[in-house]
Amino acid sequence: MINRRRFIQASALLIAGTSTLALTGCGSPKTPEDVACAFVRALYRGDAAEATKFFHVPADAEVKIAAAKISESAAQAKDSASKQGGLRDVSIMEPVAKEAIEAGKCRARVKVAFGNGSSKVETAQLIKTEKGWLVTFGL
Repeated sequence: MINRRRFIQASALLIAGTSTLALTGCGSPKTPEDVACAFVRALYRGDAAEATKFFHVPADAEVKIAAAKISESAAQAKDSASKQGGLRDVSIMEPVAKEAIEAGKCRARVKVAFGNGSSKVETAQLIKTEKGWLVTFGL
């Protein structure tokens, strides 16, 4: 006979694990929409290190300058979110056109929702690289 308490604990653990995978996805973001949301979310949380993971620095660009700009942007975005009740949600406005994805360059519009009920739309420019989709300056 199965111990009822053990069955409930195992079931709860399974549900929690499945829910976590469903909410976070497996691995890193793969689509331009997911990358745009992850980048913007990291900025508004003030996490420059995380935002940098989703940013493409061209070979001729200064890595230190790009990192400093991202760090400055993250600090400003976090401050902005704090003044508006904190970051509530980040979501994609509409799917990126298939043609843009095939071309390897696109723009993604991301809606940033704040704790006070206000929202803002950010536009992320993305490029397909050997590492996958990354946010970039200019197209």
